[in-house]
Amino acid sequence: MSAFSPIRRTAFALCLSIACLAGTLPLQAGLFDGWQKGDGLPEPPDPPRLVNDLAGVLPSFQRDSLERVLVDFDRNTSNQICVVTVSTLGDREIMEYGTALGNKWGIGSTRNNGVLLLLKARGTGDERYIDVAIMTGRGLEGAIPDAYASRIIRNIMGPELREDRYMPAVAKACAELMALAAGEISEPRDDEEEDMTETIVFVIILLILILLIVFGRSGRNNGKGGSSGGSRGGGGPVIFFPGGGRSSGGSFSGGFGGGFGGFGGGSFGGGGAHGRF
Repeated sequence: MSAFSPIRRTAFALCLSIACLAGTLPLQAGLFDGWQKGDGLPEPPDPPRLVNDLAGVLPSFQRDSLERVLVDFDRNTSNQICVVTVSTLGDREIMEYGTALGNKWGIGSTRNNGVLLLLKARGTGDERYIDVAIMTGRGLEGAIPDAYASRIIRNIMGPELREDRYMPAVAKACAELMALAAGEISEPRDDEEEDMTETIVFVIILLILILLIVFGRSGRNNGKGGSSGGSRGGGGPVIFFPGGGRSSGGSFSGGFGGGFGGFGGGSFGGGGAHGRF
């Protein structure tokens, strides 16, 4: 599949971030850190997921929407982008933690075409900071050089994370990473299949935008309570996808292409970038 045009790249960024612009949602940090075992690293998710909010800082309905986008991206390009949030890194630096986690989970395939977006949520006391890292498998280092990963963290995620807006930061970063990764590694397809894939992706984007415009206002009224300036996640309208529905609990039924099939044994050698806010 060829690289996204600037118009499609912008549309992806808009689709992923527009749901994060209105309202907030209180969340409980550290909700799932019990999954960590003796090595201080979370176990691979079961069932497999590409968006793993172990720190509990992403609103569930937006998290599920992003999951669908990343699953479809994995299916259409063979590149896996995995998002993981944690509340602590233990005694590791974030790059060491990310490399170890990416290798343990096997993010990507044996062609090492995985990307890990790792975020440590703001803590208390001596850990009142947010750490973030973008780890790239060796097969994608050409498409996402360390300097590009650093710019994404500094220029795209930084302004949001300084205000504890986790979901907009993650969504915008994923949009940029998808645009970069799509031009590097894809499973071999003939020209007709490539044209069909691009057409499908573009139609999805257009439908999402139309549905967001039509139903966005009603989506703002679905949350509980009022907004809070200190809330971490950021609420807003739900992102809709063809073939899927919306439920009051934030989960989706149906879907464009089914669920995530699992990681494929990818490995990481320490490439990427990190930042602190």
